[in-house]
Amino acid sequence: MNDFFGLQANPNKDVRVASVFVLINLAWRTEQGAKQRVQMLHQLGCIDKLKALLGDSELEVRDRVRQAIDHFNMVLQE
Repeated sequence: MNDFFGLQANPNKDVRVASVFVLINLAWRTEQGAKQRVQMLHQLGCIDKLKALLGDSELEVRDRVRQAIDHFNMVLQE
């Protein structure tokens, strides 16, 4: 997972956006096992790492991060 989280610091904006999309897909609430995946990612510190990206210089990255955090929160509240 550390290698994966390292992608979020990649200088290429498209790589950072893609890494956040991976998390969004893992947290997709209509998919079976989403809650367990989100709980595991939460325990690994994923939400804190996402929150750190809210200060990214690229708007697209910040928008995807907000979307990912929203998905995580919806799944955790179910």
